[in-house]
Amino acid sequence: MTRARAPRHLTQRVLHGGTLVGGVCLALGLALEVAGRPSVTGSLLDLPAIMSGVLRLDPWAWCALGVWVVIVTPVLALVTTALEFRGIGDRGAVVATTVVLALLAASLVVGMARAT
Repeated sequence: MTRARAPRHLTQRVLHGGTLVGGVCLALGLALEVAGRPSVTGSLLDLPAIMSGVLRLDPWAWCALGVWVVIVTPVLALVTTALEFRGIGDRGAVVATTVVLALLAASLVVGMARAT
């Protein structure tokens, strides 16, 4: 019986890519700040404000985007890992990874509820 093969090292690529993109966003935000671009700070939970600030080259918005990328990258890596485990047929690892993702989601909900 032949099992479908998951792409090799996809989790590694997700982690490297997310780290690189997050670092570039943070570096750009710092460079814009040093260059004296006007900045408007806000909530990290205000995604529309972050996106519009990115388009305006707002240093805070670029740094906020970098923070979001750094936060989301490990979550995407866990999803990728679960898919890789599924591809090789390791059900136990898929369940364990899914449980970790569920705990992260629950922690996010509790944290956001307490922040308000």
